[in-house]
Amino acid sequence: MSDRFDIVVIGGGAGGLVVASGAAQFGARVALVEKERGLGGDCLYYGCVPTKTLVHSARVLSLIRRSEEFGLGRLVPSEESFTGAMERMRRMVARIGEHDDPKRFEAMGIRLFFGEGCFVDPKTFEVAGRRIAGRRFVLATGARPGVPPIPGLAEAGFLTNVTALALKQRPETMAIIGGDRLVSNSPRSSTGWGFGSRSLRRPVVSYRMRTKKFLKRSKQSSEKRSRFSDRRFGSRSPAGKESKFSSSEVKRGSADRRRGDPGCRRPRAQRRRAGTRSGRGRL
Repeated sequence: MSDRFDIVVIGGGAGGLVVASGAAQFGARVALVEKERGLGGDCLYYGCVPTKTLVHSARVLSLIRRSEEFGLGRLVPSEESFTGAMERMRRMVARIGEHDDPKRFEAMGIRLFFGEGCFVDPKTFEVAGRRIAGRRFVLATGARPGVPPIPGLAEAGFLTNVTALALKQRPETMAIIGGDRLVSNSPRSSTGWGFGSRSLRRPVVSYRMRTKKFLKRSKQSSEKRSRFSDRRFGSRSPAGKESKFSSSEVKRGSADRRRGDPGCRRPRAQRRRAGTRSGRGRL
């Protein structure tokens, strides 16, 4: 015997929780499956919340080291500052995790299932020996750290965004491989903590640079179309003489052609295409 639901959400991270709560508010019968220790996913335990907390503590520590610039004399941070910041990070995770309390989602009418599972058939998902039938399934399983195939990396030892948050002692140096949004917080945090770091990434064009190039190409295309339109319909003829049509009249005539004004004579090819699209055959 299996439980039947309208929507089964697999994954209790940020995306899965939003889908599950939204569907439940619309009156759907929703089941939520999560295999980890609790709800919240990477954003709560290994992503945005802990990294932003450490970055903020590192900024405060950097200001303490610069206390002389603000007329406060020389202040020396404690040797236990790193351990204290890590403990504060865990407290913040627990505090913000209260918003993802399972009881809160059960109060919405969402059935929660914890444990690993698999699909039995296209309409049935089994978790912890219990089968769940659903009309629709939402896969919000998130991601896991990817280890690049670098020779000697396994022998040298490495940290991921998951294991780095479990450090108890401050490292002296750190090399960062990658440049995603989670890794980008590490150089800022390491600078505040006082240990050297170097970021290693592929020489790819950043998103901002790609956006600038796209906007530049779009502007060039728009200017090219504008020059072509001026040559074809502009107020001046190619010979430099004034045209008998003003720019407003040309624009009005173009608008009439787009609206299909019967009083505006269109070229034969355009009339033929318009007749074919409307289903009336060729004119």
